[in-house]
Amino acid sequence: MAKRKVPRTHFLIAGDSVDLPLVAGIVSRLPVDAYGQVFVEVEHSAQVEVWTLPDNVAISWFVRDGADGIAPRGERLAAAVRGWMAEWMPEAEGAREAPSVMWIGCSASEKIGDLADDLSRRFEGTPATGLEH
Repeated sequence: MAKRKVPRTHFLIAGDSVDLPLVAGIVSRLPVDAYGQVFVEVEHSAQVEVWTLPDNVAISWFVRDGADGIAPRGERLAAAVRGWMAEWMPEAEGAREAPSVMWIGCSASEKIGDLADDLSRRFEGTPATGLEH
């Protein structure tokens, strides 16, 4: 009988320019076989950096300074994380097969605060560490 493949842990790491050193440190310690997404919001394109990532981890940079002015802090980051949640955190109980490890910074943003509250509700009754707001 074939062994059932155990799903890999899915990583989500999100932060803004204030969190860059911490996010870079977390990313540098990811396992070689890590799977997941890193979202970073910065104010200017000059803050975008090139990082070495595991093969199955993608990074997306969101620049707040655009043609229409500077977006509110956390707005683009929150939209990206909500999109990730829609894809990777189905509402149906027990629908997730793989565990998720999340770290979300940008704590000075009201939009991220709302997002943290939403995540707390979704994980109510689930052991968690590091989710603060």
